[in-house]
Amino acid sequence: DFDVPTSRLTAITNTKLLIHSNQSYNEADNKLPVSLNGITFTTSNGRSAWGGSNWLFDGTNDYATLPANDDFVFGTGDFTIEAWLYSTDWGHTGYINWFDFRDADADSDAFWLGFQGTAGTQGRLYMYHGNQNRFLSSSAAFSTGGWHHLAVVRNGGTVTAYVDGTATGSTYNIGTSTDLSGRNTVYLSRFFLQSNYYFKGHMEDIRITKGLAVYTGNFT
Repeated sequence: DFDVPTSRLTAITNTKLLIHSNQSYNEADNKLPVSLNGITFTTSNGRSAWGGSNWLFDGTNDYATLPANDDFVFGTGDFTIEAWLYSTDWGHTGYINWFDFRDADADSDAFWLGFQGTAGTQGRLYMYHGNQNRFLSSSAAFSTGGWHHLAVVRNGGTVTAYVDGTATGSTYNIGTSTDLSGRNTVYLSRFFLQSNYYFKGHMEDIRITKGLAVYTGNFT
């Protein structure tokens, strides 16, 4: 059994990225640098239990990057990508990026986690892999105007998304032999290829663990 995190995320086993909302540096052991582009720190809509600070994305040109590194080469193993998100608008662009690990649009060795905007069902979560949308929710993963914990987990051959501790009901059967071997610059809130598909809203407590499925079932 697990609980939805109510205290700040910590560097657990195999943590490769850990960014708290009141800082712009990576607390994981690797200390890989994080480059911020336009992102501002704000207390607007902040969660008071964590000091109120969070990252604000304006949906126009705000994003972050991490350098290409073996720590984000997930291979055939498990992983967990999670954060607290607060969307203020799902309809400002066709698609909305959360994380993009690719260097080619049709990559089979890397993927893009994002949401549909005006191009589909607004707020619907998907993993774009092998030149296809692999939907991880059937409708908006969560509504605008509030904080939600989102975790995307590869556990063996299955990718599952959890929103506030509950599986969204749609999974992607990626298979146990699919090798996510791409070693590329990592983009947060931006399409890898060009300047678009920005997230609009707030984020805090962003964590990536490699080789570990942190959540393997509902944790509410």
